[in-house]
Amino acid sequence: MPIRGLTRREDVTPRFTRLGKLKKGEQRIEKGKTRLIDLDHFRFVGEGPDAEMIERVFSDAYGPEPRQIRVYLPYKTLDENWQTWMEEWGKSGLIHRCDGAYMVQWLNDDKSYTTDPEQLQRKPCPYAAGEKERTNDNPGCVQTGRLALIIPELLEAGFVGYVTLEIHSINDLANITASIMDAEGKAQAAMRANGLQGIEFTLRRQQEQIGVRYQARNGDTIKTQAAKWMIRLDPSREWALHQLETARQMALGAAAARPALTVDAEIVEAPAADLMPTEGGCAPTADEVEAEIVEAAIQDEAAEAMYPEAMEPAPAPTEAKPQRPYTPFVLHDLITLSVERRRKSGEALGPKLDNFKRAVVGNIESCFEQHADQARHLVVGYLLGSDDKASSKAWDDAETMALHRWMNATEQDGVWTVDSLACQEAHSVLAEAMACKGQMGLFGEAGPERPF
Repeated sequence: MPIRGLTRREDVTPRFTRLGKLKKGEQRIEKGKTRLIDLDHFRFVGEGPDAEMIERVFSDAYGPEPRQIRVYLPYKTLDENWQTWMEEWGKSGLIHRCDGAYMVQWLNDDKSYTTDPEQLQRKPCPYAAGEKERTNDNPGCVQTGRLALIIPELLEAGFVGYVTLEIHSINDLANITASIMDAEGKAQAAMRANGLQGIEFTLRRQQEQIGVRYQARNGDTIKTQAAKWMIRLDPSREWALHQLETARQMALGAAAARPALTVDAEIVEAPAADLMPTEGGCAPTADEVEAEIVEAAIQDEAAEAMYPEAMEPAPAPTEAKPQRPYTPFVLHDLITLSVERRRKSGEALGPKLDNFKRAVVGNIESCFEQHADQARHLVVGYLLGSDDKASSKAWDDAETMALHRWMNATEQDGVWTVDSLACQEAHSVLAEAMACKGQMGLFGEAGPERPF
C-alpha cells in the first residue's frame, strides 16, 4: 500500500539517477569579489561516486569547451522534461517556489516545508502580492528552468541516468519552451506513442544580439543591445526532413506514399539448400545470397523543413544517397522499405527460414561483447518498429532476409565476420532504442555497470 504524501504516484515524479549538470556559466573571483561569468560554451559537472569517470567520458566525446551536444529527451511530454518555476533561494536552501502568482512550495518559520502542487491553498507569491520588495541585494524569486537530457555517449559508456541543464535567462527559457512545444505538437500530430522520446536534438550555444537593460548609478534604467551566447535546442535534420515529408504527403492526401525515398533493388530467389546457414549460425557469403539490400535517397533539404515556409512549392530537390554508417532513423526506413519490397515480390525462404534466423541472431549478437541477447532484442525491435518483433520467433521471411542483408556477413579463412559498418550502426540503434524507452529495458534494477 503506498504511503500518502510519500510513495503514491501523484506524490512522486519518476526519475533516474542524475549523472551531472550542464552549465552555461561559472563563478570567478575578480578583485576579491565573486562574479558569475557567462561562457561561450557548455560546462559539464559530473555527480556521484563516478563523477570523474563521467566527466572524462563527456570530455572524450565533446572536448573541454563544447558548443554543441547531441541529446535526447527522456520523457514523453514537455512538462515531464522541462520544469520551469520562479524560485527564491537563500543560504540554507529553497525559500519558496511559485509560478509567478501562487506558491507550490515554501519554507515555514519552523524550517519545515509545505508543498501544494495543485495550489489549493492559493498562497500568493510575496513579491507578486507586494508583501516583499525586490532589491539589488534581494532580487526575490527568479525564473528558473531545468531541462532533463540524455547524452547518448554517457549511456553507451554504461552510465544510466539523465543530465540537467539549468537556465535562468528569459530568452533561453522562451527559446527552449518554443522548440520543445513545436516538436511535441508534431509528434502528437504524427500520433507517436513515445511522444518526445527518441527524437534526437542538438543542444548548442549561439551568439546573438539581444535586448538588455541595466540600472545606471543615478537610478535610471538603460536599454541597449548586447551580444550574448544563447542556448538553442534543435531537432535533428533527419527528423525535420521526416516531418516535412509527412506533412507533404498529408497535404497530397497520400500519406502512405514516400516520394522522398527511392528504391532501386533487385530481388532474386533464395539460394539453394546447400548454401543455407548451418546449425552453428554462420551466414552465407554475398555471392551465395545475392539479394540486394534496398538503396535509398533522401532529399537534401535545409533545416527550414521544420517551419511552415518550407512547405511552399519549390523546384524538385536533388536526391543524394545517404552515406554509411546510417543513422538509426535512416536505417529504420531502409529496413522497412526492404521488407515491403520483399513481401511485394513474394520472396520466401520456406524451410530455410529457421537457419536464416539463427544466422541473423548470431550475427547481430556478435556486435556486442556483453548483454548481447538483450541488445539484439532492442535493436531488432527498433528496426522492425515493434517490441513484438524483438524475438526472432516473430520474424517472417521478408524481415529475416532484410536483417540478414543488413548484417552482410562474409567468410575469410573459415571465419565469419559481420560488416563493421553494420555493427557500428547496431550500436547507434541500441542507444536510440534505449533512449526511446527512457533508458529502461536493458539494465533492470542493476547499478550503473558498464554494459557494452
